[in-house]
Amino acid sequence: MPELPDVEIFRKYLDTTALHKTIKTVQVFEAAVEARADPDAMPDGFLLPRRREGADCPRCGGKIEKIKVSGRNGYMCPDCQKRQ
Repeated sequence: MPELPDVEIFRKYLDTTALHKTIKTVQVFEAAVEARADPDAMPDGFLLPRRREGADCPRCGGKIEKIKVSGRNGYMCPDCQKRQ
């Protein structure tokens, strides 16, 4: 598409939301590897060390809820995360 400026091509074909999610996922995996997957060694901003019902959300301070996901326990902050 030679008629479009470089910036327009970038905007048209790059899904920045998907790119952001991918980068964030890689950062999370890198942090988990660095912590050797030990919940107590995870960064303060991670939910994993607070994986118990009623704990404070590291992002907003709301209360963590325990939910069932495919028959397994899951933990979420209802203020920061929406159920789908």
